[in-house]
Amino acid sequence: MMKLPSLFKRPSHRQFTYEPRHYDPDKEELAARLARAKYDAEADRNSPDYEPGRTIKGAMRQQSRLQRKGGDFSQVIFVSGFAFVMGAYWYFGPWALLSLIGLVYLYIRLKQ
Repeated sequence: MMKLPSLFKRPSHRQFTYEPRHYDPDKEELAARLARAKYDAEADRNSPDYEPGRTIKGAMRQQSRLQRKGGDFSQVIFVSGFAFVMGAYWYFGPWALLSLIGLVYLYIRLKQ
């Protein structure tokens, strides 16, 4: 269908634009803390004794020491237990498999 010419302009379609407003106190607090942290970081960078990455290096060293310290002892127990079971199997025979099951059970219990 074709549009016929008109002398009067018809009003266009009006749209209702609604922008909801929602107050989230947690979000505002987070934004304030982030802004404060950013301000403090900028102030630290401008100080004369600033060394980039100083705190990260120390934290990573400390974390790697903690991870190694706990893992070494359990590995030593497991390897010595496995060597004991292999020796027992060689000396006693199939009954040593029962001791292997017992050691695995104890290892799992100690790990928790």
